[in-house]
Amino acid sequence: MRNIKAKHKLIFIFTLYFFLFLVVLATLFISVFRYVYVYQLRQDLIHELGEVVEEHIGIDQAGIFFKKDKAGDTLRLNLFSDSVSALFLDKENKVMRAYGAFESQIKNNKEVENLNTLIANANKIEKVNEENFYWNNIQYLSFITPLKSRGQRVGSVVLAKSLVGLDTMMTNVFVVLAVLGGVGLLGSFFLGYIAINSSFKPILKIVRAFEATDLNRLEKKVHLDGHPDDEFVLLADKFNDMLERLNDMSLRQKEFIGNASHELKTPLTRAITSLDVMMTDRALPKDDLHLIKQDLLEINNLIEKLLLLARIKEGAMPQGSVILQNVLSFVMDKYIDSLHKKRIELHHETSSRFIIPVPKEYAIMIFANLMSNAVKYSSNDSTIYIKINEAKRQITIQDHGIGMTEEEKSKMFERFYRGKKTHNTIKGYGLGLSLIKQICDEYEVKIIVDSKPEDGTSVTLIFPL
Repeated sequence: MRNIKAKHKLIFIFTLYFFLFLVVLATLFISVFRYVYVYQLRQDLIHELGEVVEEHIGIDQAGIFFKKDKAGDTLRLNLFSDSVSALFLDKENKVMRAYGAFESQIKNNKEVENLNTLIANANKIEKVNEENFYWNNIQYLSFITPLKSRGQRVGSVVLAKSLVGLDTMMTNVFVVLAVLGGVGLLGSFFLGYIAINSSFKPILKIVRAFEATDLNRLEKKVHLDGHPDDEFVLLADKFNDMLERLNDMSLRQKEFIGNASHELKTPLTRAITSLDVMMTDRALPKDDLHLIKQDLLEINNLIEKLLLLARIKEGAMPQGSVILQNVLSFVMDKYIDSLHKKRIELHHETSSRFIIPVPKEYAIMIFANLMSNAVKYSSNDSTIYIKINEAKRQITIQDHGIGMTEEEKSKMFERFYRGKKTHNTIKGYGLGLSLIKQICDEYEVKIIVDSKPEDGTSVTLIFPL
């Protein structure tokens, strides 16, 4: 089965189930048919028994005597017309008359003894008794009833019908069902083949779309007609959603590569130029050396972010904790010049007892990125607030900058994503918030963002106990 195609497996399974269905249906039909046939045979015998006893048998002091019915028909004619065999016995179980199958062989048939045993057993319970027995290797359904006069048994009657007709009909029915089953099985195979091939067309369409997909053609979509809840339509929609995400990520990655190439090239060019000057002019001012150092630190910072993202993806994150105030003091000192440059006021609360379950290195990275964004996206002469709620184990950094739309807010933590307003005006790579989100997820820190365009952004971090 491992080497068989999926659609061929489905055709085989469909045909197998259809075959099992036919077998169950045929078995049920044969059982019902046999039951109905025997039931009708039983009813005919009961009716015949009543007619024989009432119309053709009389009882007097001498015993049993036979007579014609009201229409003048004899007992033999009546039994012959209904294809019923009959045996009449006296009170000593000696044969008085035999008709039908019993008539020709009653004297020398060894099975009379078995029949007498059945009659004797029926006489003991003194009621009509239904028995199946074999006579000359033919199965019969019979009714045996005692004949009584004044409460005393004076004889017995056996009426029987052969089940040969049932066996013949069952054989014919079986042959017909076998032929119809074979035709149905063959038809189900071809119909299953056609139906499953038709059902697999959407999958083949999706497969061809997979084959035609590459990083330069991610905009190509699969279009399937059908009910929105159809499984293949849902699969195609999910495939298209995946292509959209991949296309979006590919565009952002290309944008990042372009930005990173440009941003890395600029400080490297400046650093190389300054080093060339140093080689020719040993009296290079310290300010120029400081610029070289800043350019190299900027390159190093970008590389560290990329390495950290890779490390988080591998799950290799250390455990630890740190006092929140120590981290905030370090971060505020780092951005004091940037705050003064844009004339931004910083209002912050303090807490010397608030310990967060994040290693110092990663805690600094979280708050440094949040503070960097707050400064970058705040307008001049604005205010940044840092609020601490130790009881709820949360800290909020709020600015009054350009804010974000709902679409930008929904994508802000995606890697390489940058808002449309800041795309060409504010320097960045789209890695900072993605880095924050992944670190917070690793240490089970919840992030709540509230932002409105031109009204600023508020980011709240809720730390676990």
